[in-house]
Amino acid sequence: ISDMGLFKKNPFGHLLFIKLWIIRVLGALSHSRFKGFNELKIEGSEVIKNLPETNVLFVSNHQTYFADVVAMFHVFNASLSGRTDSIKNVGYLWRPKLNIYFVHISTDHLFDGTKSFQTEEDTISPLNVYGKSKAKGEQEVLKNNNEALIVRTNFFGWGTSYRQSFSDFIIYSLRKQEIIEIFEDVYFTPISIKHLISAILDLIQIKSFGVFNIVSDQSLTKYDFAVNISEHFKLNQSLIKKIKFNDKKLTIRPLNLSLCSKKI
Repeated sequence: ISDMGLFKKNPFGHLLFIKLWIIRVLGALSHSRFKGFNELKIEGSEVIKNLPETNVLFVSNHQTYFADVVAMFHVFNASLSGRTDSIKNVGYLWRPKLNIYFVHISTDHLFDGTKSFQTEEDTISPLNVYGKSKAKGEQEVLKNNNEALIVRTNFFGWGTSYRQSFSDFIIYSLRKQEIIEIFEDVYFTPISIKHLISAILDLIQIKSFGVFNIVSDQSLTKYDFAVNISEHFKLNQSLIKKIKFNDKKLTIRPLNLSLCSKKI
């Protein structure tokens, strides 16, 4: 504790000494949850402890369940303490990682879809609970930390073993020769996770803060995106069928999600 000082603060203005003890106490209380009735399954955590000290970006997308955030913090600190795929012995929280540059990953569901290529300065007008929760998240981050970086985006890439991404769904379905129905009237500006991370790291290097749209400069429909994926992986494009959003009984959402990326 002495090497960080009693009055040192994190980017949110919170005293690290107080944060340290909050983490220790709540971490100890929550540890039994992930070792008991809700046992945590961990894979690949060895990657964390082998990472360099600087220029590392961890992306934790907007979390609906607080337990997911707590679990991630346990795994992160356990891995830095030398554990592999394990949170055995909660002692790793005695000296947890405290002072972290804050990057908030937001969404492109912040507008009503009546305008293309929305900018960072446009007034937000979310249509559903998801969009409103994202908007609230942005507001709370900016209220507590005016030096935080907020990224509005829609990214694609390989998903996890327990949850497919949109591009995964397209690839795996077509590989199994399954017919898929994709919206031809929903527009967005997707960017690969690789390019997203590269852009975020560039912004961090120049100490950027505030809201940034990190997306592709091309707007296309979900259907066109699926076709592009099928062509890239040489899959059967004829299995992709066009449908309208209103053909499905889904929660209201914007049909035009495109964002403007000129700021970056």
